[in-house]
Amino acid sequence: MAKTRKDMTSAGPAADADSRQAILEAAARIMATKGFSGTSISMICKAAGCPASSLYWHFTSKENLFAEVVHWKAGYFFKQFHQGQDADGISESTIDQIAEQVGRSLQDDPLFLRFLLLLGLERKDMPDEVRKVIIEVRNSARLWWQAILEKQFANRGPTVARLVAEEYAEFGRSLIDGAFFAWDFGDGPDLRKVFRQLMVLLAALNEKIGREEAARPEDRT
Repeated sequence: MAKTRKDMTSAGPAADADSRQAILEAAARIMATKGFSGTSISMICKAAGCPASSLYWHFTSKENLFAEVVHWKAGYFFKQFHQGQDADGISESTIDQIAEQVGRSLQDDPLFLRFLLLLGLERKDMPDEVRKVIIEVRNSARLWWQAILEKQFANRGPTVARLVAEEYAEFGRSLIDGAFFAWDFGDGPDLRKVFRQLMVLLAALNEKIGREEAARPEDRT
């Protein structure tokens, strides 16, 4: 006889929520080492200590579960990253604050970027639903970088700030990807230091643009 919703949640809403969270956490841990194709429902259920019926009740499919995991982890990290961005510009103290938040978030809980990079490597072999979620999260990271850069270059005017942000957002995202891979491998630098160094380089670019504008005052807009 098939289980009803009442049967599966007889312990109450709290137990139901605990079961869902346990499945999410188990899936995230396994994904970070085995990717999408190498992770099975049985592996997740064993790690979460729940029956397959519970997993399907909460998520309906493996694809939906993986999409939920990515959104869940991404939501946490982007919440951390957006702290400190409310200021009108990017000051030295703001850079330090953001560098601390970004580096600490990635190093304290590396599963998110670890499984995101791993899933990215096998994206051609995974369902469209999962691939779309990965692309969406990656685009969110690029937009985060654009927002940071537009603020850092705001003193050069909106046009220059927008052009620089569009040009270097992908560079910033790719550099953090590579730095995280090196750090996770065991021979890379502290990610907070990498982020801080990147912002110092971009500050130098800002100064260079300023010198070029000063040399061509008639072209300034």
